[in-house]
Formats: sequence, structure tokens, C-alpha cells
Amino acid sequence: MQAKRWAALAVLWMSSSVQAGIDWGRCADDLPTRYEPDCAELAVPLNPDQPQGESITLHLMRYAARYQAEQGEPVFLLAGGPGQGGSDVFPALMRQLDPLRAHHPLIIVDQRGTGRSTRPQCELDATGELEPPSREKIRQQMRQCLQTVDLDVRYFTTREAVRDLDAVRRALGAEKISLYGGSYGTRLATGYMHAFPRHLQRVILDGVVPVDEPLGVHHAVNLQRVLDLMVAQCEQTPACQQQWPDLREHLLGLPARADSQGGQLRVRHPRSGAWTTVPLTRTLPQAALRMYAYQGSQLALLPWLIEQAWAGDWQPMAAQGLMLSEQLGESIAVIMQNSILCTEDWPFMAQMPVDNHDTVLGDSLMTQIEAVCSVWPQGRRIPDVRQPLQTTVPTLLLSGQWDPVTPPVFGERLQQQIPNSRHLVAPGQGHLVILGRCMGRIAGDFIDGTDPDALDTDCLERLHPPRLFLSANGPAVLPKEVEDD
Repeated sequence: MQAKRWAALAVLWMSSSVQAGIDWGRCADDLPTRYEPDCAELAVPLNPDQPQGESITLHLMRYAARYQAEQGEPVFLLAGGPGQGGSDVFPALMRQLDPLRAHHPLIIVDQRGTGRSTRPQCELDATGELEPPSREKIRQQMRQCLQTVDLDVRYFTTREAVRDLDAVRRALGAEKISLYGGSYGTRLATGYMHAFPRHLQRVILDGVVPVDEPLGVHHAVNLQRVLDLMVAQCEQTPACQQQWPDLREHLLGLPARADSQGGQLRVRHPRSGAWTTVPLTRTLPQAALRMYAYQGSQLALLPWLIEQAWAGDWQPMAAQGLMLSEQLGESIAVIMQNSILCTEDWPFMAQMPVDNHDTVLGDSLMTQIEAVCSVWPQGRRIPDVRQPLQTTVPTLLLSGQWDPVTPPVFGERLQQQIPNSRHLVAPGQGHLVILGRCMGRIAGDFIDGTDPDALDTDCLERLHPPRLFLSANGPAVLPKEVEDD
């Protein structure tokens, strides 16, 4: 029954009008020009069920294969968030992604509502706030945003984005494509695997979101797992343990300590150099700990930042938190993110109570999502997308052992639904491991046709956890091994 339903929907979706071909040309001057990409726009219906109705545009980038004579199917790069635009993320990462384009052109699709594609906006975008407003203020902001936005936000979900990807595939004239999805991009990729499996050659899922996992519901627990690994590494490193014997206690107590001190903190902005003020509440350490845990190079600073703040010097944590918060705010399309979270996640999140009491984040993230989704309109979900994903498409799943958002157990769960797959866990690595040492080469070999079980992964043995800083000047000595229980 499910297969017949998808077949009928695929016929309907493919009947949607889309302009034939793609007129590639020079990219905008403010985009990175390394590897000389081409850019284009493609018109698609705002509501794919009404192909003759209002249209929007998708922004596309193309990086040519290095070996044109041996060119294979295009590889689509799908960004995360949800809310990141591919053109905002991938051009700066082309050195790491270069192994994918040996024999394949790379296609970057700015998902509708993000990047340089049609993007409804209101004053919520790029706020960079370190202190979330109250529930009622959040609801008020959402209502004001919805009154000013000029497009129907219900059509900016994964369901429509999957159909956009196939519109791009057809405009390229490609019978088959391969996909690389990172973080939320893995949900978009698995959505395409549900809807159009016969048009897929290979799929890489990096930072896996299982099809039945609501984004955010386990975020506090997953973050705490990595923070506990960090503390365990400090305890097993003599110099770190000697210098900060109370790191675990201070980590868990930092939010309450910030609340108790309270007030406004005067900070020199790390980007402009100008003096500014930020509120000193539990949100400051929570935001800093959350954002710093994504990558090992940043996480390495956390013990030092925690102990500086505990001693009363909040300046380093506040300055770094302010910089990372603003960078995240600038890169996330909030309207598209809200439409996805409130359509695809919150209805199931509310049915999955999680105990977050022994975590530094607590229920703060869930509280914010609840406030947003109490106002935000829901779109439509992909039919049966939360059902087990049964596919024969060759799939490579990548996880970082120290990933605070999509832990290795997520990859294990999804691998059980994909017989022709392999799950690689990168020791000591954080979120999106393809950017790390040697992982790009493994991914390139897979895209070029190597069987998942035949991939040479010996280089993973040389990866290790981040070296924790004992001061602003450098790291401690790395212990031989930190077990992930």
C-alpha cells in the first residue's frame, strides 16, 4: 500500500511544471570563486500541488568535475540547520569536499526559504540574542512576524524541498543523482530516499537524524553526553585534573551561578572591538556550552572558559558566546526553521517527554520551541516519512564519537533500515565529520563507486579527542584513551 501511495505521488509531483534546462552563468561577486563555480536560478511553484500558481526561485551553484571525460552523476550537497543555505556553507568548505568532485559535478541547492533562494523574512532573522525572551514575548514576536511576511510559510518544509530537489534533477537532465546531506540535510536526503529512490545512485548521511527523531527533543541529553566525555578526559589527564579538580561540579553549576550573579555584563565585542553589554543569566553559559561543543577545536577551550567564569571572569565566555551566537543567527533562516520544526517535529516532540534535569541545558530549548509552535502554522508532512526507511540505495552513514547533536546511536538506528549501508564512527570527532582529516577521501571513494564494506578506513585509527586547553595558550597532554561508555 505504501509503495503504491508513493508511486501515485511521484507521478503527481513529476507532472509539476518546471522550466526546462538551467541557464548557468557567473556567480555573484560576494560568493567564493575557488574552483570557479557557476550559478543559476530555477523557478518552482510555491505550492507544488498548484504548478500554475505563484512561483519562487531556487538558487543553484555548480562545481565542475575535475575529470570531465569520466564524469558521473551529479552530487547534490544539502545543508543543515534547518535553515542554513547551501551557498552560505559549502563554498568555504570546498577544499574538504574536493574529493567528491573528482568524477562528479557538485550541485549546491539553496533550500527554499534559505540562502539566496526566495526567502521570506521578518525582524526575527539574525537576532543574535543571548537571552531568550519570555514565552509570551516569543508568541508576540511570532504573531508580528507572520503579519509582515509576504509568503505562505506553510510551504517551506521538507515536503516541498524534496520536490524541489527532483525539479532540479529533471532540469539538469539527470536520470540519477547522488546526495550528501549534513545534519538536518540528512532528513532532506532521507525524504528524497522515501519519495524518489529510483533516481538515486548513492547517498552520504553525515550527522544522522533518524527518520523518527524529532529535532531537538534529545538535544540536552546528547549535549550532556559530550560534556561528560570532556570532563572524563580532563580527569584522565593529570595536568588537567590537578589544575581543575572540580570541573564536573563547576560545569553543572555554572547556569545557576550566572543567575545568582545576574545583571548586565560589559564586554568588548570580539568582531567590532566596540564595548557592548550582554545579560548575565543562565542563558549565557548554556548558549556558549552548546555552541562550543559542535567541533573539537572549539570544545577544547571549554574547561578553561568554565573555570574562568566560575572564578568570576565572565568576559572570555561572554565574548566568544556573543560571536558564535551572532554567526549562527546570521546563517539561519528563522522562518523556514520554524516552519519545519512546528510541522515535522513539535507534534511528535510533545508526545516524547524526556528527563533533562541533570543537564546544563535543561528544558530551555523545548520551552522555546513550544512557545514558537503555539503560534506558528503547520504545513504538510511527507506521507509515511516516519515509517522505517527500506531502501537498497548504497548509503554511507558518518557519525562523530563526540557529536553533541546527532550521536553515533542515531546512525546505528538508521543503518538498521538500510541493508546496503555502512556506518563509520570517527573517534573523538564532533558534528559533521566529513570536514575532518581523511573523511573526505573516504566519502570520495564511496561516491566514485567503492562498495561500502570495501572502503579503506584505516585512517580513522589516527583520529583522537580534542586536546583540552589548560590556559588560553594551549592544550594539555592527550591521555592515551577516553572510553565512551
